[in-house]
Amino acid sequence: MCVNYWALNNVTTKNKYLVPNATDLFDRLAKAIVFTKLDLRLGYWQVRVAERDEAKTTMVTRLREHKLYVKNEKYEFCRQEVMFLEHWVSNGKIRMEEKKVQAILDWSSPNKVAELRYFLGLANYYRNFIEGYSKKVSILTDLLKAYHKWVWTEDCQAAFKKLKLFMSSKPIFHLPKFNLPFEVHTDASDRALEGVLMQEAHPMAYESRKWNEAEQRYSAHEKEMVVVVHCLYT
Repeated sequence: MCVNYWALNNVTTKNKYLVPNATDLFDRLAKAIVFTKLDLRLGYWQVRVAERDEAKTTMVTRLREHKLYVKNEKYEFCRQEVMFLEHWVSNGKIRMEEKKVQAILDWSSPNKVAELRYFLGLANYYRNFIEGYSKKVSILTDLLKAYHKWVWTEDCQAAFKKLKLFMSSKPIFHLPKFNLPFEVHTDASDRALEGVLMQEAHPMAYESRKWNEAEQRYSAHEKEMVVVVHCLYT
């Protein structure tokens, strides 16, 4: 079947919206104790469209009206722990997925920029679990810059090993309880800003990023103000 959507696209109202933020989705699970996970068969075709838009889908033959079909091999009912967005979530707690962490730990020292970029992309997904992540990897991210010559030094190797060491600690974080107060602790170093969101003396997420060239020239007081604004905004 071949369909030309040019005319349809011209008269279709653009429905623009932001992709859901993973952290916001995790926060919704803070009070959950029992989990059920479903994977719908042909999920995109099971979503009901507005009645006024049904004519636009006439090229699709509907074989299973008003029913939902779940993949038997993927559903989970009444679990106390469930995998969600590459994280394990259970009774108000969240931790990294072991296979992803093991892939990071097994990673060999990179020999070129592409290999380092791929490694950092994998590690970056769990950056909120690592205190001062940006500062710890700053010497590695410098190698990704176009004008920076690739030289894998002993300091680079040390930073590479330390990052894997922090990943191997497999920290467990608490999900937020919105009826209790939060604490935000911040710090401004020479290379990066850092912050941690805490509740009941438990870390819930770390935040960090490198200073840009202009910010590096800020005074200590200005940097402290920037990190406070950044962490509260983030």
